[in-house]
Amino acid sequence: MLEALRDPLWQFIGAIFTILSVGVIIIIFFIQRYRKSLSYDIISATSILTNQEELKGRLIIQLDGKIVPNVHIIILKLMNDGNVPIIVSDFNIPITISMGSKTQILSAEVIETNPENIDASVKIESNNLILKPLLLNGKDTITLKVLTQNFENIVNVGGRIVGIKSIEKTKEPKLPFILICIAAVIVIVGMSIGLYYKRDDITGTSLVIGYILLIPGMLLSKQIRKRMVEITKISFLGLEFTRR
Repeated sequence: MLEALRDPLWQFIGAIFTILSVGVIIIIFFIQRYRKSLSYDIISATSILTNQEELKGRLIIQLDGKIVPNVHIIILKLMNDGNVPIIVSDFNIPITISMGSKTQILSAEVIETNPENIDASVKIESNNLILKPLLLNGKDTITLKVLTQNFENIVNVGGRIVGIKSIEKTKEPKLPFILICIAAVIVIVGMSIGLYYKRDDITGTSLVIGYILLIPGMLLSKQIRKRMVEITKISFLGLEFTRR
């Protein structure tokens, strides 16, 4: 039995379980940590017509009987990404969304909430969007669709909420980063042990376990997914099959 435990393969497996245990402890710590937070994410900002279409006059957009040029649709998601509820009385100043001094907000509406029973409503005041104070439990989301003219690629989300310093753009989840780091450590340690003891089985095992952890880590990472879409974008005869 003791001889078996001295085998580099078993020592490597023990090291892997140690690394995984530490990773699980870190994940549980981040999940259970008391945190009050509200964030936003710009899902898309799309021009309805291309510059060529507008210049050639082939297509026009009318709003209330008036032609409106340079129109964009912005999809914006608000999320309670903490684990503490945000209640109505927490709002000293409502959530306010502005998009630059030159951008004109033409219309705005709530298109989706999760869960569906969230009583969310938005109105336009002085070319800003004002979201009515409401209850947001942990992981609750509100998705808005905003129609703008002369969009400046500027989105500022503000407000004054008890326990929240500022409303920040949604950050990358920590779980993908942890999985990728654990996968990298396992592969490096496994390959080092395998090369030192000339054991292909240890090298192979480390690569398999590393890939098992690396793939979900990459799939869960928003930044990596966006980068993969950009890299795999294909253009053929001037037509883009993937359009941001």
